[in-house]
Amino acid sequence: MADSFELKERGSFETLLITETAPLRDGTDALIPTGTQKLRIRPVEGSRITAIETAAYRGHQGTDEQVWRIRLCPATHSTRATVAYTLQID
Repeated sequence: MADSFELKERGSFETLLITETAPLRDGTDALIPTGTQKLRIRPVEGSRITAIETAAYRGHQGTDEQVWRIRLCPATHSTRATVAYTLQID
């Protein structure tokens, strides 16, 4: 999975992955527990996970809910960058 951008000025951008299940940090990766297995999100070279955070969300039923966001960014600021990651079942 990848997102690529070209910016007019040197800078950064971010990609967010949203999950209803609390992710865990495992070194440079994030793990999302799914019963007896875990979904591993591994940034590829040149990308990094900068934060795992909670966020308020208005659910489909109109109720206030909480989700988790996994924030990925390029490893360096540039005018052209790609944020990419792989998914693996552990």
